[in-house]
Amino acid sequence: MHRLRLVFIAILCAALAQSARAMTERELMDDYLATVEEAVDVFEPLWVEGDVPGAGHFDFQAYNNWSNQGYVALITTPGNGQAIFCYALLLTETNKQTFGKNNVPRQVIRDHALKAIRWIVMTSGYVPGHARFPIPGLGKGSTKDGGFARRLNQSYDSHGWFTLGAAMLWDDIDKDTKNKMEYLFKGSAQPRREPGYWSTFSGGHPDRVKQNMSATLGAAWLLRDPKERAKYREFIAGNAVSAVGTEHDYATSTTAEGRQVGHWATDWNLYPDYSSDHHWWAQIWYGCDEVFEGFSFMQAMARTMGTPIPETATWPGNGYGGVAEWAKALATPEAEPASPHGMEYDSYYGAGLLAYAYGATIMKDPVAAALEEEAAALLRKHSQAVRQYDHHRDSWAKPGCAYLLHKYEGPRAEPLPLPDAMAALRGTYHFKWQNNLVQRADDKFVSFAWGSMLVAPGRLEYRFPRGWVMPARNWQPGMEPLVYMHPQTLMGKMTVTIDDRPVSATEATTTYNQWRDDVAFNTTGESVDDLLARRGAFHSFERGPAVWLLSVEALRPMRLDWDGVPIHFYARDGVTQSRPYTDAQGSAPLERAAQRRSPWWSVGDRLGVATLGLGDSIDIRREPGFNWARSDDYNDKVDVVAIGGFESRALKAGQTLDAAVAIYPGATAAQIAAAQAQLKSLDLPEGWRGVIAPDAIRPGIRHLALTRLHGASDIASINLSYNEGAPVLSVPTYINAKTAHASVMLDAMHSLTNSFDLYISSNRPVIARRIGLGRYRIEPIEKSAKLRLYSPDSLNAKWVGRVSDPTLKNNTLAVRIDSPVTLELTGEHDKDAIPPAVELAAFNNREDGRMTICVEAADRSGIASVEFLCDGQSIATLKSEPWEFAHKPGDGLHTYEAIATDTTGNQRNSTKRTIEVKTAAIGMNQ
Repeated sequence: MHRLRLVFIAILCAALAQSARAMTERELMDDYLATVEEAVDVFEPLWVEGDVPGAGHFDFQAYNNWSNQGYVALITTPGNGQAIFCYALLLTETNKQTFGKNNVPRQVIRDHALKAIRWIVMTSGYVPGHARFPIPGLGKGSTKDGGFARRLNQSYDSHGWFTLGAAMLWDDIDKDTKNKMEYLFKGSAQPRREPGYWSTFSGGHPDRVKQNMSATLGAAWLLRDPKERAKYREFIAGNAVSAVGTEHDYATSTTAEGRQVGHWATDWNLYPDYSSDHHWWAQIWYGCDEVFEGFSFMQAMARTMGTPIPETATWPGNGYGGVAEWAKALATPEAEPASPHGMEYDSYYGAGLLAYAYGATIMKDPVAAALEEEAAALLRKHSQAVRQYDHHRDSWAKPGCAYLLHKYEGPRAEPLPLPDAMAALRGTYHFKWQNNLVQRADDKFVSFAWGSMLVAPGRLEYRFPRGWVMPARNWQPGMEPLVYMHPQTLMGKMTVTIDDRPVSATEATTTYNQWRDDVAFNTTGESVDDLLARRGAFHSFERGPAVWLLSVEALRPMRLDWDGVPIHFYARDGVTQSRPYTDAQGSAPLERAAQRRSPWWSVGDRLGVATLGLGDSIDIRREPGFNWARSDDYNDKVDVVAIGGFESRALKAGQTLDAAVAIYPGATAAQIAAAQAQLKSLDLPEGWRGVIAPDAIRPGIRHLALTRLHGASDIASINLSYNEGAPVLSVPTYINAKTAHASVMLDAMHSLTNSFDLYISSNRPVIARRIGLGRYRIEPIEKSAKLRLYSPDSLNAKWVGRVSDPTLKNNTLAVRIDSPVTLELTGEHDKDAIPPAVELAAFNNREDGRMTICVEAADRSGIASVEFLCDGQSIATLKSEPWEFAHKPGDGLHTYEAIATDTTGNQRNSTKRTIEVKTAAIGMNQ
């Protein structure tokens, strides 16, 4: 029996290893084709024959769940283009004779693809003798003589998929349609390159550049006249730079298509870290999906027609690689990029797929290759659950483009196992142009943003903070989506009433500070309008919870409605299953609406919160997710758990509401209940906030979140004592017996984040401080002291300095010291494999042309050096603080970068910054 059991375990382990292995490239490509084939099941029921002579089309009016008729009219042409592209891919890349669950014959999808091509041509306002566009509601700006017409810079994609599909089926298209297609290509093509613009209202426009490119593809590759093709090909080459344009493009000396990249750079649409804005959000759909669909248009069109990809899209250091790195840093446990400000459209549909496919094939990146497989599985699962065309998801065209990336640009990099890929991304990131901080740890992914920098009338809610804590769940492949990235998460909705009338606030002013090292971050800020001052601090610890300290001050007498601190969970039939919810009152399905009472809650033993100051009122409800183009019955669903809400509470001017929320990933309901019982607020001066949050999973570990929001005092005294002893902080701590006394100095809007993993009991006073990863400095105040040191983790100790009588028993070390010593712990958790945090913090261009660069760098194990680069060349390496260097690079644009190295050899590059250096006339006689 024992032998049989061993055999069974061996077989099970082998099966699990087989299921977790990476797909071969051929298997992945076949999976993409299988996803594309599902388009036949989705599009065929919508086929309409002969409403235009000799043609037909797929009619999306049949869905009957659009937000308005004009929108469905607008997306009908690009939607038909997606069907044409998918059908063309199946016809040219497979020998199958039937397709889809209904075994649609090959000849039928060929016939429908060719008729849809003619339908698009014959309903184009640019084609002589065209038919009137038959879908009602098309706006005047999208018509020409009753036909469909996309004008320059209009923000919708018109002919990209259609042109790719037509190129693939070119030999099958009849002569009359080809002749008429010339008019469509010339009419819709970009007539000239124009300088773009960036305004505080709407941010950059990578989408418009890509959509102009989509409308120009046919003219660049399919017109008969080679001179005309060359002219439009030049527009495509320029747009390849502009779609991912940053200031860096103007400074590089790199040559592409025979000219310096700066020649092609007529605008910049992305921030220096390759993030982007649109619609007041840090957009993943515009900044990730759109960018790589545009790249795929160029790549697939060029390869189909046997020409090279434009060098402007492939030069070393180009923006596509930068966006791919941004998408990797934002990858959630399910490999869906987390939009820093929340999702504007459906979530969890493989938005990062093409970015990761680009990374796997073009960049040969094994981390991107691992993420691509996860995104591919997520997209297919979502597309099988949502069997409708959606202009924002392009659910069947995206895998088609990924297939062609592998066909033409493969082989890909060999993917890392998913846990290893996620481990390679560990660390902290600050995307300052998105007011966003990210932490990637072994146990979680955390994102926190102070709202959008962009301003729009009536869109005040986008200026408020929001964040997400997502448990790693062991980074298992194929995980079910858990958290919905909702813009009201953590802050909730507040409604002010004055004199019995709801009052809208003026524009909010948002400011924040941030600190981070390689494994943790904190950020303190405020968003203030004329009604409320929303202040707070968010602390995210290395292993353990994230803590949200929130303070809301009424600036006028008012009544306030608030739905509390909400966390949102993603729900979609066919993608997610029912989840158990648990609190002090017991358990119930999460999707069941309820009013409950508890100071803590847990969802599925995966994510939960413990609170102070919010009371125990909990509201559980289901809402539709975001998708402005569709009605609520189509949208994703959101299960909301909100704690602390109230209605019509009277507040005086200056009155505050203060709360602490500890968010625990990966803890059970029982562990969160126990943590809530030990969650403790500190007694602090006015304007200060602080809590000690116990670690829910590791007994004995505690986390300090301390913040000075405002107030006159810049020093707070804290006294801490536990049965295990006095905790050691990162600031000098006076320890007597089992009590720690520390005075913490903080500027306003700054915080301190500490985790307690070493406790000291001393018979005489000592000064102790954590000085680095696993390193503690201890100094006796008198001649000697007997110490008892306790760590919940291991206490494998190495001493620097003289100690006597060391005795170790049950994680407790007894020792005598009579002079300052340093304790170095050598446990597994004290090994540093994570690169430092590093950021170019400030620049100063002096009158004589000197540029002074200041760098912020931090790491638990210490920073060994910071190297400064200008225009890719090393200019200095410093090995001690301050990390500040000055030099004269010469007038003009220069790109700076810093590389921080920690004491164990881990390195990280900062975000690049491009600065214009100028020499000014100085001196009395000049």
